[in-house]
Amino acid sequence: MRGETTADADGVVVFPNFHPDLLGGKAPDRPVVQFGGGPSGLLDTVVMGQHEGFAAVTRHLLDTGRRRLALVWNASESGLPDGPRYEGFLAALGEYGVEADPSLMVAGSDWDRRAPGFEAMSGLLASGAEFDAVVCINDAVAVGALRALRIRGVRVPDDVALTGFDDTDEAEFTVPPLTTVSPEHQAMVDAAVAMLVERLGGESGPPRVRHTGAHLIPRASSGVPASARSPWPHRYGSRSHFLLSRH
Repeated sequence: MRGETTADADGVVVFPNFHPDLLGGKAPDRPVVQFGGGPSGLLDTVVMGQHEGFAAVTRHLLDTGRRRLALVWNASESGLPDGPRYEGFLAALGEYGVEADPSLMVAGSDWDRRAPGFEAMSGLLASGAEFDAVVCINDAVAVGALRALRIRGVRVPDDVALTGFDDTDEAEFTVPPLTTVSPEHQAMVDAAVAMLVERLGGESGPPRVRHTGAHLIPRASSGVPASARSPWPHRYGSRSHFLLSRH
């Protein structure tokens, strides 16, 4: 924000990989809005509905009868999950009287990559732990976890439900399509631009925080478990009939 690349900008919107500590504890000399992440107290900030979204997807899994929920997270300094997504996960479990099981919480080496999701899920499967759902920190991690489950012959969602977060394009095209959470990016963009325009127009108050929402996008990866369905023959009759056509 003080560098050459933004010297001619009247205002700036910074994104989640921005670290407020780079400011050295001082407010910038031009209007700046932080898009996502936690408020620093130095910048106007648009806060994603991470808590609400993670609570919604966790409730969704619990509503289908799942009770052994694994959590695939990203590595942290403490080695333990933290932040608003994790708090939303715990809040939803508490509403249903389900205790979080630390033995079902595994971390990948990165925040937004498929490989760490694959590695973390492979490790959880190798541990022999029993679970019937997997809540992933985001869609990319979930895609990696899905591959690990498939390699081990675990059926999604028949044996294990799987969910992500972020509503990426990729999530709609996995097999099965991935249940996810939309963080309502357009609402975040609208809020960030509005705050920046207000600052450019003369708004001079203290740093502000605007919260946006999130909503569940249910897809096939979190369907009802096979144990809760009628067996195949009873649903379609005692015999299966297949129509073959030639062209």
